[in-house]
Amino acid sequence: MRGRILAARRLGWLGQLTGLLGGVAVVLLLTTVLVDVTLRFAFSKPLPGTIEYVSFWYMTAIGFLGLALAERHGEHIDAPIVFDRLPGPIRRELIVIAKVLFAVVMIAIAVWGWEEAVRQWEIGERGAAAGVVLWPARFLVPLGAAACVIEIAAGLLVRQHVSRSDENISSGQVADGRKSKTGEWMLRLLNYGLPCLVTVLMFQDQRRETIGALGLGLMLWLLVMKIPVAIAMIASGGVGIWALTGLDVLGSTFRTVPFSSVASWPLSVVPMFVFMGLLLWRSGATERLYDASRHWLGWLPGGLAVGTNFAGAGLASISGSTLGVTYALGRIGIPEMLRHSYDPRLATATILMAGTGGQLIPPSILLVIYAGIASVPVGVQLLAGLLPGIILTLVYGILLVTIGVAAPRLVGRFPETDRGAIRSSWLQRWASLGRVWPLFVLAIGMLGGLYLGFFTATEAGAFGAAGALLVATLRRTGIRSAVGKALGDTVKTCGAIFALIIGATVLSRFLTLSGVASWMVRTVSDLDLSRYQFLFALLAMYLILGMFLDSLTMILVTVPILLPILQSLDVSLIWFGVFVVLLGELAVVTPPVGMLTFVVHKITQAKDIGINREIKLGEIYAGTLWFIPISIAVLVLLIFVPEIAEIIPRMSGQ
Repeated sequence: MRGRILAARRLGWLGQLTGLLGGVAVVLLLTTVLVDVTLRFAFSKPLPGTIEYVSFWYMTAIGFLGLALAERHGEHIDAPIVFDRLPGPIRRELIVIAKVLFAVVMIAIAVWGWEEAVRQWEIGERGAAAGVVLWPARFLVPLGAAACVIEIAAGLLVRQHVSRSDENISSGQVADGRKSKTGEWMLRLLNYGLPCLVTVLMFQDQRRETIGALGLGLMLWLLVMKIPVAIAMIASGGVGIWALTGLDVLGSTFRTVPFSSVASWPLSVVPMFVFMGLLLWRSGATERLYDASRHWLGWLPGGLAVGTNFAGAGLASISGSTLGVTYALGRIGIPEMLRHSYDPRLATATILMAGTGGQLIPPSILLVIYAGIASVPVGVQLLAGLLPGIILTLVYGILLVTIGVAAPRLVGRFPETDRGAIRSSWLQRWASLGRVWPLFVLAIGMLGGLYLGFFTATEAGAFGAAGALLVATLRRTGIRSAVGKALGDTVKTCGAIFALIIGATVLSRFLTLSGVASWMVRTVSDLDLSRYQFLFALLAMYLILGMFLDSLTMILVTVPILLPILQSLDVSLIWFGVFVVLLGELAVVTPPVGMLTFVVHKITQAKDIGINREIKLGEIYAGTLWFIPISIAVLVLLIFVPEIAEIIPRMSGQ
């Protein structure tokens, strides 16, 4: 056993090395863009080859070298819809199957990626604009995929040891006689037999649309079984392309799609925004922003909740991760509100909803990813989310103040004793503002540059990342550790995100080849649905999907399918980006499931945050009912008044 663990550690060194190289690529990307912007403004001479170096070299390095690091730290996104309810032995088997399927996909990318790299080497591939040598960057694709396979193998060795060590415990928990064993085998037959049957049917003499529908069914089943979302999309899309067109076309897809999906100038804003958000978080911006919000807004009825709401919006805009904001803010805000006698329902619901509007306020990772999938300008998409995000944040703030006035005991205010009001001196307020003013300067600089056309989205991201580095430096303590951890987290996060984008591209190509997209357009046309009827139907669909999937997964899985329909109904793709991100954020908090509610419930159970009472899941659900109607009202307003999302891009001339 010990030998296997040692072997796993030896195998894992390559993942660490690729992660380190990916971090170097993040620094080079940031430096190159900043130098280019400086030369352009100071001397009207941009740095030659910036787009080629950033898109083809640095983005490829970050995306593919981050795959192994993301695998090591469990960053690849999955959707365990029914997985947690399965017996222990079947869960362990599915984990192994997921790893093996992941490895098979990575091997395919490595083999076909190597062939394409060699071909480009032989022809001496160069950039069309500046003549930058590009062919060596092609070898980063098979290198990153191979490192990921090695990391998967190392993980399987360790898992085999752990599984054997707790085999007696697990078997004792799940084996309750012959009935239990019979049930397990029935589940195995269903879990493993159904996808095999669907795969076989896809290779029979079927209509193209039927193969497309079977492929979508296969993808959904893989998602249910906790296969990483990216792998579920790549595997089902790849099998579908093979069934439709043969192995040669599948090989052509795997030779070109992984590289072209990641080597993208518009998507280069993603690592910059991620690095900026992580660096600010690592440098303590979460606590400082929350503290400032509490001091300035605590005097209002429900002021602590209002401050939490605005702090959450600010944090969500810079981090791009609803889960991360909820976790970070929940560990600070829930104990603080309960300490001031807030009703647990309101305290937990405030944390749940705090980041919703912020996901629309630039910089928004979700809007950037949507823009990449929908092929719309990133800068315009970011500006489109600004006003709706501000409106939603303000509406939540007004709601919390209204609750504080109408039911003061819910916010810990007891008029008969004057207990519950949070009082801060002006000295405390200005001192707290002095600790966060760089964040406001950073936001204004980024948004102003985008609005006035001084920056592209990538350049705004580089400006923000450089500003975050300066903010972290001003702290003077722990800067080296904060930067190092932020770089590592950026690489593994981007590795997971770009794997999803590759999966969405493969799936989109399969849907186009199968004719499913065209069939859906014809079906909607035959139903004679108006724009409003279709959007209201989408609202219901996303609320259901939010019971099982996070917002990023929903966007990646559904947008490639919906794009042709949206275009046929003349729905603005810029507007729809704002609509779908807001809808996805609302869906993950909506009862009867709402994935994010479980995260908050888990936070309340943590012993180290000092909550001295049990908060039931039903209380968290009840709290969201204050927010959901008004959130849906904002969505409906967005449907009937689309100018809310379109006015700022129009005013900026973009």
